[in-house]
Formats: sequence, structure tokens, C-alpha cells
Amino acid sequence: MTEIKLALIKSLQKEAADRVQLISVTGDSTISKLHAECRSYFETDLEFAKWLITPLAAVGGDTPLRFAEEPSSIAKLADYLDAIDYGIFS
Repeated sequence: MTEIKLALIKSLQKEAADRVQLISVTGDSTISKLHAECRSYFETDLEFAKWLITPLAAVGGDTPLRFAEEPSSIAKLADYLDAIDYGIFS
């Protein structure tokens, strides 16, 4: 497991234990790719980790982590966060 995965898992277990979803991440390292593309929109790794497991209407009620299983979805999530950063909420 990468250092990022371990940090996310530890944060989730400590701060969001009641909402933790155990999701197996294999091969292409979805969490690492999400971290690289989307982490800059959050002040802390904990906020980023909580976002990963929070269902979002923008992705059909799925969590960003599950939505990102498709490679092109990571860029869509980054675009979504970019739009919010610029004040576009639709």
C-alpha cells in the first residue's frame, strides 16, 4: 500500500469511522490518481478523505471513490471541483 493510501485509511478510521466504506483499490491506484488530480481543492488530507466517501448528486449519488473506477471519471471529478472553485454550482 502506498503512503497516501495508508494516510487516507488512517484518517478515515479515526475521524469518519461511522462512514468508512471499505473499497478495494487495485492495479492502477485510483486513490493516488484522485489525490494527484483533486487534493489541491482541499485544505487537509482529512477533508479530501471525507470527500472521497461522501455521496455526491453530481455523480449520480455515488461517492467520488466509486465513481473514479473509470479512468476518464477522475478528470470529470477534477472538472467538477474546478467549477465549484470558480463558483459554478450547477
